[in-house]
Amino acid sequence: QRLTRPTSMDDEDIIRRWESAYGWVDVVRSRDDGVWKLRQNLHYRHGATGEHAIRERRLAHIPLLLHERPSDVLFLGLGTGITASGALQFDDIEQIGIVELIPQVVEGAQLLSGQNGGIVEHPKVKIHLDDARHHLLATKRHYDVIISDLFVPWESRTGYLYTVEQYEITHRRLKPGGLFCQW
Repeated sequence: QRLTRPTSMDDEDIIRRWESAYGWVDVVRSRDDGVWKLRQNLHYRHGATGEHAIRERRLAHIPLLLHERPSDVLFLGLGTGITASGALQFDDIEQIGIVELIPQVVEGAQLLSGQNGGIVEHPKVKIHLDDARHHLLATKRHYDVIISDLFVPWESRTGYLYTVEQYEITHRRLKPGGLFCQW
């Protein structure tokens, strides 16, 4: 992993850039509205702050509100950490697991701790650096709620997260009465 010096684009400042096995991972800030973004390879956005954060947190809120009493939650994908941070306000949740494939995305989410409630360092949170598919196959743990963030099928191997087999293994990792939510 090599860290490159922050630079600027026309409408945004690059706060930090990593070169990873998955290409560049950037944390950028818009000059117009101050919105922070976590992106990959200059175009794929892993999330953003500002008005975007409201709908990202809703991805956590909706299934957690629908479940009778969630205590153990798993997020497939970290991104900015804003979606997972939506679970922090639920007192009954004892553990929040997050599976993230790209280590530099975890580092980027740490830079956004002011916007994501410090999710990466939160004592209820355990981050697993792994492929979501592999993690679900390998773990014996069961969850009340599993939330799958947005994965675009044009990214290498992301299509596996939309297969019948993936949905079957996700279903087997749910506790009785558990819920699965996908962006």
